[in-house]
This record gives sequence, C-alpha cells and structure tokens, in this order.
Amino acid sequence: MIGFDNWNMSAYGNMKLTTVERNMGELAKEGTRVLLRQLEDGIIDHRRIYLDNKLIVRETVKDMREISR
Repeated sequence: MIGFDNWNMSAYGNMKLTTVERNMGELAKEGTRVLLRQLEDGIIDHRRIYLDNKLIVRETVKDMREISR
C-alpha cells in the first residue's frame, strides 16, 4: 500500500505508510508562473510541467527479491 503527498501522519501509528512526496513549494512556484504569464501577458501555457517526486519507503512495501530467496 502506498500513499501520496507524505501526509505528516504517514510515519506514525501501527502501519508506517510508504508514500510519494511532492515539493509543494516548487509546485506553487510553477503554478504561479503559469498564472502570471496568462494574467500579465495573455499567454495560455498548454505545456506539461514535470516536477521531481520522492518515494519514501516505509513498512507497507516489501522487496520482492527477498521473498524469492
């Protein structure tokens, strides 16, 4: 089981949830840049913007290579 956004409760409790973490600051910066270009210059940006994510492995995933041994 894998969560998304690395919610601060993901690492606590009985089951420490593996999660994907996004850089929300970078996401906000890119969103603001796109919005300002449209408002100030009338440029509608249709390109895809890819930002890095980070996988934080906790207890809800298992390395399948270990099972086959």
